[in-house]
Amino acid sequence: MAAMNTPTLPALSRTEVHAADLDFQLAYRIRSGKTPSIVFIHGLGCSQDSFAHVFSLREFQDRSLLIFDLPGFGHSSRPESFCYSMPDLARVTLALLDALQLHDVHLVGHSMGGAVAVLLARDLGSRLVSLTSVEGNHLGSDCSLSREIARVSYDAFTKRMFPVLDTLMSESEKGYFILERASAQALYECSRSLVTWSDRGSLMQDFLAMDRQRFYVYGQKNSGLETVARLQDHVPMASIAGSSHFPMNQNPTAFYRALHSFLAPLDS
Repeated sequence: MAAMNTPTLPALSRTEVHAADLDFQLAYRIRSGKTPSIVFIHGLGCSQDSFAHVFSLREFQDRSLLIFDLPGFGHSSRPESFCYSMPDLARVTLALLDALQLHDVHLVGHSMGGAVAVLLARDLGSRLVSLTSVEGNHLGSDCSLSREIARVSYDAFTKRMFPVLDTLMSESEKGYFILERASAQALYECSRSLVTWSDRGSLMQDFLAMDRQRFYVYGQKNSGLETVARLQDHVPMASIAGSSHFPMNQNPTAFYRALHSFLAPLDS
């Protein structure tokens, strides 16, 4: 794997999509190239910047790549009338893929983005080639920050928790959240929906039952996760040395080496 360089990013673009009975302005960066396209879905309180490193790698330079901001995060719109549920985030993502005319795709979802990816897989059908979960939410035990948020009222969250939210994060990880670009409503409603869906266990069931290639990536420091134990005999996995919940940022060289090794045989 080539050494990491400062990413040379495609221009930030915006497009309007219609989903869940609403119009959204979604911010994204795309590079045309070899398909299937690799589509990255960020986590709670994050943005497309979580995966910006991919544009600097020689091994991915000929690939069609998409990073984007979910509604309520980054530079995308944040409509107050949107419910910010996991299924509706999946519908918005599907609308974006359709608008950009991306047909066959590899999905890569981090944390909350992993939950969105599993739900999106249902609607993609044969368009989905593979799904990579980067410590995605599959079980109730995968909820940490989201559960802290969901257990309080919206009023308490906006007045007392949101202004000091970074104090709930570990020092090693808080720099990877981009809370100044996240709406309080999106954080709160996404957290409630994410906890509900994770507690059901259906995200794990759907991931295990998927008839497409799957891959699970986790930080070495999080090897004790319940999800790791549940998946280790069923799904190819990679442990990323020296990292915790943000392996693509804490050790991008090892993370993208593992991702490339998984994807390369699928496209041959």
